Amino acid sequence: MFDFDNFCFRCMGKTENGVCKSCGFNNGEYETPPHHLKPKTILNGKYLIGAAMGVSIGDAKSICRRS
Repeated sequence: MFDFDNFCFRCMGKTENGVCKSCGFNNGEYETPPHHLKPKTILNGKYLIGAAMGVSIGDAKSICRRS
């Protein structure tokens, strides 16, 4: 079962104290841009939003996981 409280906002791996064991991303240092959905947002009851991976004008790629 997926652990909604201890996942990396970037790669969806497991975190320990907010830091990802796989990629080293620190969830505590992530600041959500004001025009983005916040990590841990669930869309349509099945998609979990993570951090934005890249931003260009009019486009953002986000990680999401179907639960």
